Amino acid sequence: MRQHDESFGGNNTGLLAETLDSLHKIMIEYDTVIILANLAGRTGAAIAPLITEMGHRLQNTVVSFCIMPFRFERDRIFNSGVALRRIQTSSNSLIILDNDSLLECNPKLTIEECYRVANDITVGVLASFGSAQLSGQHIVAAGPERDDMDESLHDAIKMLYATAPPSSIKRSIIHVAGSMPVGTIEEISKLTLGVTDAAVEVVTDHDDTRVILVSELSALSKFDAYDPLSDISTKLDDEYPDGVGMRIFTEVDNLE
Repeated sequence: MRQHDESFGGNNTGLLAETLDSLHKIMIEYDTVIILANLAGRTGAAIAPLITEMGHRLQNTVVSFCIMPFRFERDRIFNSGVALRRIQTSSNSLIILDNDSLLECNPKLTIEECYRVANDITVGVLASFGSAQLSGQHIVAAGPERDDMDESLHDAIKMLYATAPPSSIKRSIIHVAGSMPVGTIEEISKLTLGVTDAAVEVVTDHDDTRVILVSELSALSKFDAYDPLSDISTKLDDEYPDGVGMRIFTEVDNLE
């Protein structure tokens, strides 16, 4: 897998076009493209949809990992919602990490600690791609590294429910990081089954000590609200098939 990082500054349209052309030449050589996008940043929200749409046109398998903004970043909520909707449309698999839910479930964390935890979670999920097949739309839920796996699972479930209602969960993958007995992993799986009726798969790793839930959802209701314009129907009114918002009278009899 080849990694390619791009960042943009200023309003250099020529640089953007040149970079997209460079990415096009790289992406055309691969069947699968993994895109990591911070939609809390203005650059990420603007560029990531263009890259996913390019991958879709090239018939790549597009896997998009998106990080959403904190709630207090009000000026970035709308743009992130618009970008997420476009990315969702052109991605085969969409994985979302919500900074807002992470902070809500761990209010004592500083912003810097939230970023560190989010980065650790991202690395853990990306590392598990070879062990678990992901398709559709997913939410990532976890918490800070803990010694107690039960507490770590509690953190993950709490964050999951802060992001999505239980009824929307179709399937969950438990990413267990850290060396532990098989019996403990089985207990964690049983505990999760007691919380949600969705199918559960367990993936293990041995780096940190953390439980990460990756849950497939039937709807992204929280993030749909970030872009209220998406609720507006794009279907043209039958009365005005050309989309014109006024009626033009051509017969004199109709004019008063």
